[in-house]
Amino acid sequence: TMISLVDAGYGIVGLGILYSGFLRATKYAKGWDFYSHSPLFWAKMLALGILTALSLYPTITFIRGAVAAAKLEDKSEFVPVSEGLAARLKLIINAELGTFLLIPLFATLMSRGVLFREFTGVPPSAMMAGAVVPTFAACFMAVRAAVDEDGLR
Repeated sequence: TMISLVDAGYGIVGLGILYSGFLRATKYAKGWDFYSHSPLFWAKMLALGILTALSLYPTITFIRGAVAAAKLEDKSEFVPVSEGLAARLKLIINAELGTFLLIPLFATLMSRGVLFREFTGVPPSAMMAGAVVPTFAACFMAVRAAVDEDGLR
C-alpha cells in the first residue's frame, strides 16, 4: 500500500541521517571526544532512540496490514483499521514529530558546547547508558505491542 511505501521511505531517510551523523561524530567536525562528553549529545541520542522506538509500532502495523491485504483474494473483503487503531497511530505519529523537533535543538546547543562534561562531571559511559538502556527498552516495548496487537483492526 502507499502508506507502507511512504513509511519505508521514511525509514531509509532515517538510516541515511543516522549514518551521516555517525560519520560527523566519529570522523569529521569536532570529533568523538567532544561529542561523547556532551550530555546534550546523549540527550539527542536518546531522542533519536525514542523516535526509532515510536516509529516501530506504525511500521509493524502497516506491514501487518499490507500482508493481510495481499492475502485477500477478494479485495472487497478488506476491513479498514478501527477508529481505536487510527487514533493510536495518530497519537504515536504526533509524538514522533514532537520528538523529532528536539533533535535539532539538542544538536544546536551541543555544537555550542552547552553543558559540556567539564561543567557536569558526569562520565561519558554513564551518559551513554542513560541513552542506550531506555532506547532498547522502548524499542522492545514498541515491537511487543505491535506484534501482540489483536482486535484493533
